[in-house]
Amino acid sequence: MNEKVNDAKKGGILRDLLLPVFIIIWIFKFLFKSPRKQSVFEVFIVRLILATILVTATYNTTEYSIFSWASNTGWNDSATILVLLCTAAIWLLFFIATKNLMGYFGLAIMVGLFAAFTWFFYDKHNLDLQNVQLMTWYCIGLMSLLFAVGSAGGIAWRRFTGQMPVVGGDEDDE
Repeated sequence: MNEKVNDAKKGGILRDLLLPVFIIIWIFKFLFKSPRKQSVFEVFIVRLILATILVTATYNTTEYSIFSWASNTGWNDSATILVLLCTAAIWLLFFIATKNLMGYFGLAIMVGLFAAFTWFFYDKHNLDLQNVQLMTWYCIGLMSLLFAVGSAGGIAWRRFTGQMPVVGGDEDDE
């Protein structure tokens, strides 16, 4: 009987280890593949995963975040400052891509849409606004979704409108 339990535990551990490995391989497969060869859905999913990793790694309700690490090690350590600057640069890349696609008006519309979703869940599904952990994870999900739409939306827009990216310059100018 114990052998069957041990075999089931080994299978569970193997399954639990293989799933993240396959997800990481899938992400890297599509990261280094040209966006022109990916479907819009694949581009969006990869950008959503990357945005979720960024937002969750920066701050979350657990002790496993850059914010918690920096708070525990001290804000004036050189490694902390380097990690914070790299994180800020990646946030800036996502924000600029989102702002360039949507503009400030589009960002305001998205924030209003997220506020409407929050109101809907609060009104119809009893979303507890006083639960700090729940609201933190809710905001992490919304911010990840905003960054994913902003960073993948340009590719989707070019595909839907039939625009082709131009590589190189005009040969007539020479």
